[in-house]
Amino acid sequence: MTLKVYDPDQYTLVVCGITPHGYADGSFITVKMKTPMFQSTVGTDGEVSRARSNDRRADIELKLMQTSDSNDLFSALAAIEQNRQNGAGVGAFLLKDRNGRTELSAAECWLVQEPDIDLDRTPKERVWKFEVAKLQRFDGGV
Repeated sequence: MTLKVYDPDQYTLVVCGITPHGYADGSFITVKMKTPMFQSTVGTDGEVSRARSNDRRADIELKLMQTSDSNDLFSALAAIEQNRQNGAGVGAFLLKDRNGRTELSAAECWLVQEPDIDLDRTPKERVWKFEVAKLQRFDGGV
C-alpha cells in the first residue's frame, strides 16, 4: 500500500477570475449541492419510485482571514454586483487538487452574500458565499 499525502496548499481555486489567498485556519472551502441527485416516493403498497434531479447548483463558502488582500478583490466584485451591471459579476469557478484527482468547475458563479463582520483582539475569518450553476464535479483521491 502506498502512503497518501493530503496537502491543502495543492488546491487551485479560481472564483470569478479571482485566485484568492490568505485562507482562514481550519475548513477554508466548502461546496454543498443544493439538491440531492434523486428524490424517492413510496406508494401505499410500498412500491418505490425515484426521480432524478437535474439541478446542478451548488453553494460555495470561502473562508479568508480578515487580513487577506483577497477580501479587497471580493469587495470590488460585490460593488459591481450592487451597481447592477447586468451580470458583470458572473464568472467561472474552478477548484482543482493538483496533488490528486478532484476537480470541480462551473461556467457561471456569482457572489450571493458578503461576509459578516466580527471584530476581536485577534484577526477573524471572512466567509464569502457564492452560488454556481451546473457544477461539474469529480471527487477523486490523492
